[in-house]
Amino acid sequence: MGRFVLDPEDACYPDIILEGYRTIARGSACTAAPRIYGIGDASALLGPCVTIIGARNATPYGLEVAYKAGKLAAESGVCVVSGGAAGCDAEASRGALDAGGRTVIVSGCGADCVYPSSSDDIFAAARKGEGCVISMEDWGTAPRRYTFSKRNVLLAAISKDVLVCEAPLRSGTVGIAEMAMEMERAVYAVPGSIFSPASQGTNFLIQGGCKMIVDESGLELMLGNAGIPKVLF
Repeated sequence: MGRFVLDPEDACYPDIILEGYRTIARGSACTAAPRIYGIGDASALLGPCVTIIGARNATPYGLEVAYKAGKLAAESGVCVVSGGAAGCDAEASRGALDAGGRTVIVSGCGADCVYPSSSDDIFAAARKGEGCVISMEDWGTAPRRYTFSKRNVLLAAISKDVLVCEAPLRSGTVGIAEMAMEMERAVYAVPGSIFSPASQGTNFLIQGGCKMIVDESGLELMLGNAGIPKVLF
């Protein structure tokens, strides 16, 4: 509990992150797994996890999906990973915490900082041991655009399963999902109205081969099986 630093060479460094970075390095210049700075309970990184992400400017529909998904994951004993951003990410973490579960927040600033301020509640809970806050940046690092680009790769790598609740077409959320698919993760998306700009990204991902969540029972089944090895077709 408290502050920790994990290097890729450490025995306790999560294998899933190493594997993810190795996968994207196969056909390009080597992308090394990062040093991780964290505060909270580092063991949250080692259990079954699901990454739940979505739009910052989410609609009530997207927020409800994210909160419900976080709650269902926690009830199944699965740790919820999010970027801690306003909107879907924060709601997913809140759903997990409200259900007595744990959350890992992958931050775009130093793990001892909070961004955005509206997410202070989930950062505080994670740091107290209801999960952890982790970052690729050194202590005290302020948020910058480039830090979030780096953070998004770690978000894609950290779980075998990724759920996209709601996302516009041109968004960091869609970029994370595409990176996760490149890392051979199981990526799921919740469809939305064809008339809603907020769902164009999720609908695009489904059209491109992402797995679709069609109802609440399907969402519950997906989250209950998160972290279990599976064959991707």
